[in-house]
Amino acid sequence: MGMTSSETMMNLDALLGVEEGTEETMGRTTVDVSSSSSSSSSSSVASVAERNSTERNSNSNSNSTAALWTLEDVVERPDPLATHDPERDWLGAGPRWDVKWGGARFVLTMLAVDASFYLAGFFAPVYTYVGTRAEEMIPSDPVLLQADLQRAYDDPVIFSHIFLNAEVTQIVLGVLILGLSVGPFAPLPTGWFNDIFSSDDPKRNATGRESQQWKGDAVKRAQAERSAASGREASRAIAGTFLGVALVTWALYVAGVRGGDNSGSSSVEIIDKAFSAGPQGIVNLIVTTVVLAPIYEEVIFRGYMLPTLTKFMPTTAAVGASAVIFALIHEHGIGDTVQLIAVGLATGIVYARTRNLGASIAVHATFNAAVIALFALWVS
Repeated sequence: MGMTSSETMMNLDALLGVEEGTEETMGRTTVDVSSSSSSSSSSSVASVAERNSTERNSNSNSNSTAALWTLEDVVERPDPLATHDPERDWLGAGPRWDVKWGGARFVLTMLAVDASFYLAGFFAPVYTYVGTRAEEMIPSDPVLLQADLQRAYDDPVIFSHIFLNAEVTQIVLGVLILGLSVGPFAPLPTGWFNDIFSSDDPKRNATGRESQQWKGDAVKRAQAERSAASGREASRAIAGTFLGVALVTWALYVAGVRGGDNSGSSSVEIIDKAFSAGPQGIVNLIVTTVVLAPIYEEVIFRGYMLPTLTKFMPTTAAVGASAVIFALIHEHGIGDTVQLIAVGLATGIVYARTRNLGASIAVHATFNAAVIALFALWVS
C-alpha cells in the first residue's frame, strides 16, 4: 500500500537523524547537515594534501641526504674487467678496483688526512709537554712558555715521546676520517682492505658484470696465485726496495743532494735524536716507525688512495701516482723524498699484485727497520 507525502517526509527525517518539526526547521537542518558534510570533506582533503606534502618533503630531504653522502656514486659503475687486458699488464698489477665513491670525496678525504698530520704535529708537543711539567712549573708568561716548550722539544727523551704521541694522534684522526668517508658505502666491493669490510654479493660488485666469464675467472685465478705467494712477492719487493734506494742514494750523493737539506726534515736527524734519548728513545722509535707507521700508512696510501686512483687511471699509473703523493706528504728533504718514492713504488707494486695489505706492510716495516739498524751500525 502506498505512503502519503507526509509519511515520506517523516521517514526522510528519521533517516537523516532529524527530529520531527516544521518545514523551516527541516530546511535549516538539511542545510546544516550539507554544510557539515562539505566542511568535513574539505577538512579531509586538506588533511590528505598536508600529509602528502609532508611525505614529499620528507622523501626530498631523505634523497638530499643520500645524495650528500654518496656524492658522485649516482651513476652506474663500470666493470673494471671490461678495460683490463692481461697481455698488456706487464707489471702484473691486475685490473682496476671497483670504486663506489667519486673524485670529490677522495680529494676531501686526502686533504683531511694531510691536515691531520699538521694537527698531530701541533697538539702532540703540547700535551706531551704538559704531561712532563707540574702545573706550577709551566710559565704563565707567553715568551717564557715558548722558550720552555722549545727546551722540551730539544730534549731527546721528551722528543721521543712527542714522536710516538704524534703517530698515535695521526692514527686516531686518520681512522676517524677514513671511517666517515668510506663507512656510508659499506659493505664494500671485493678487493678492498683485504675484504674485511667487503661483500661478494653481485648486487654490490661491478667487477665481472659486463665481461666474459672466462676473462673474470682468469684474472681471479692469477690474483689468487699471487696472493697465496704474498711472502715470496714481499721478499722480492724488499730486495727491489733496497736495490732501488741504494741506486737512488748513490745518484743523490753524486749529484750532491742529501736527505738533510734545507727543504725539509731528515729521517737521519730524527733517528739520531731518538738514539740520543737512550733505550726509551730507541723503543719509542721502533714502535713508531716499524710497527705503527707502516700499518697506518699502508692502509691510507695503499689500501685507500691507490685503489681509488684506479677510478681515473690504469692500475700501473695509480701505483706511480700514489708513490709520489706518499713521498711528498712526508715533507722530508729532497734526498729522503726520492728514496720514499722508491719505497712507495715497491709497496704499491706488491699490493697491486697480491691485493694483500700484509705484504705491503711487511715491505714498509722491513725497510724502516733496516734504516734504523744501519744507523745503529754506523754510530757504533
